[in-house]
Amino acid sequence: MQFWTDRHASDDVLEQYSMGRLDETASQALEEHLLICARCQDNLAFTDAYGQSMRSAATDLRRQARAQAHPRLRTGFRKLFDLPNPLWALGAAALVLLVAAGSQWPSVHRSSAQPALVLLEASRGAASPVYSSTPAAKPFTLLLDLTGLPLLPQYRLEIVDAAGRGVFQSSAAPNGNKLRATIAKGLPQGAYYVRVYGHELLREYGLEARQ
Repeated sequence: MQFWTDRHASDDVLEQYSMGRLDETASQALEEHLLICARCQDNLAFTDAYGQSMRSAATDLRRQARAQAHPRLRTGFRKLFDLPNPLWALGAAALVLLVAAGSQWPSVHRSSAQPALVLLEASRGAASPVYSSTPAAKPFTLLLDLTGLPLLPQYRLEIVDAAGRGVFQSSAAPNGNKLRATIAKGLPQGAYYVRVYGHELLREYGLEARQ
């Protein structure tokens, strides 16, 4: 599968990638396309957010189902229907406003700043990691090249500043030979090291946050 500058990724491809179901060859081609295509970056961010909202909604529905199975809570729901008509009217009006606002959400979401995509290539020497850069104090998504590392079901990711102080850490499963992590709050201006761990430190990348 190939993605060209004039051929954007489909919603289905982005959804499969977001869920980690895209094969390694297609994932690599998509990631190369994402580096140069702001539109597909926006669409991927929207797909990620939509998937998270659907998972949250499913969790809420399961919670409501459990609550409805409880006798006391069922009694509470029956009392809800005894509310005066004006309160029902207010509730209906609020629901209409929420639906209207929700229909505008994608355009608002797309107009806001999207995380920059930063590709960290494999270091060409342990003593001097190759530096990549990202805008300071802005959200960004790291795409780490795991070529040459042992294949593990999960890796631990850590970012430290020039003094060795930890500023971010997370765990993630790889997608092919890439590891993806989003730093929602961004980083202050300065030099950083991105470290990948298995049972021990496996690789270190250089990263610079610039104004």
